[in-house]
Amino acid sequence: MVASHPEHKAQNKQVVPMSDPIGSSFAKQVQELEDFVKDRWAWPTPEAGFALYVFSAANATCPFATASALAWPDRTAIKHPQAISACGYLLACGLPATPDQHSDIVSALDHLTSKDAFPLDRQSFAFRPLEVLGVVLAAQKCVGLDAATRTRLQEIVQRLPTDGNKDEWSAELYCLSSHLLAQASEKRARSIDRFPTSALALAKWMTVAYGSQFPLLAEADINRLDSILLERCATGVLDNDDIGRSALLHFSLRTAVSERIRSQLEESWPATREQQDATKIVEQVCRRFPLFAKQLQQRRRDVSVEGQREKQARSTIEMRDEYDVQDSLHALLKLFFDDVRAEEWTPSYAGGQSRIDFVLKREKITVEVKFMGPRLTQNEVAKQLAIDEKYYRKHPDCKTLICFVFDPNGRCTNPVALESDVSATDGNLRVVVVVSPKGV
Repeated sequence: MVASHPEHKAQNKQVVPMSDPIGSSFAKQVQELEDFVKDRWAWPTPEAGFALYVFSAANATCPFATASALAWPDRTAIKHPQAISACGYLLACGLPATPDQHSDIVSALDHLTSKDAFPLDRQSFAFRPLEVLGVVLAAQKCVGLDAATRTRLQEIVQRLPTDGNKDEWSAELYCLSSHLLAQASEKRARSIDRFPTSALALAKWMTVAYGSQFPLLAEADINRLDSILLERCATGVLDNDDIGRSALLHFSLRTAVSERIRSQLEESWPATREQQDATKIVEQVCRRFPLFAKQLQQRRRDVSVEGQREKQARSTIEMRDEYDVQDSLHALLKLFFDDVRAEEWTPSYAGGQSRIDFVLKREKITVEVKFMGPRLTQNEVAKQLAIDEKYYRKHPDCKTLICFVFDPNGRCTNPVALESDVSATDGNLRVVVVVSPKGV
């Protein structure tokens, strides 16, 4: 059933519940929310203004309307809190106002804050939290607001937690309003498990739109927020009884689903886009490594000794074994990556451990070097790499394993087969084999 909210009772609005989402897809719910808003769109209202602001504050495109296409409320209506709130949302969405409009908003705020905001009959903007937020945005964005009016509004907002509505939806909007007025907004001890769906969506939106600038939720609650929101949307009826809440649910549900899909892809897919780009760089370095090794041997032979120039070969690095290749490759990787860690141990596997040649921690790439010497055959390399893969799979920073097989003397009988047979994508690990040079 649709939840009941005090501010909506006061406005005597008709509540039109969504169909039960059990068994329906999140995409269908998002579409239903969009249709709900479009069918009931009304301007100027605080609910419509808030719907615009949800997307604007999160730098997202609003699917319902654009602020530039909306008309400013009539000047004679701006004295009412609903119109002031609508103006505040337009200003917050970046719609420019004329000097006369700014002046009208300033006068209306002065009149509004001079009245009793907490009457016994609760017929005041203080008990309609979307209006509170719009009024605060108007005070924040309008030009010419005097200090006395701002102080009175701050005093009203300070009283909201004790004298205003007590539901979580209102409490979250009250805290956001306090934050926008540069007042302290401390984390409150409460469980998000008890939040109605709309309050969960509101909390989700605030983490996206304000992030660390507005740390209302505890870190543990932020980490659980998406799971609880998606579960609630999948197993209950959405409390979308006005276009403001519906727009908020539309944004938060769609964002939570997109982030969850992206997160699962990053966990299950062998490489993210950043990792793919980094993998290409490492592959290219490995494939061109023989050119680098050859160029190192082309040293200048003119040496100045006590003022006399002599023909003498300068010292260099010769790729005689695996350690020479590792040292040189380490220096090359440092050119492209900030965090290159050498010789890290893998987690234990089958009672043993293996030492990784290089770990690119941020890119989650590990690099293993093999040197095709006299005693190492292609078959033996393939066996070693198969064993290494089992160890590396357990390393938390290994999504891609690049095996560089340096074969300066062409000992590998079929390098193409070695690359294609061992390179694979299996579960969370992608293995890439690079044999270079090929067939010298």
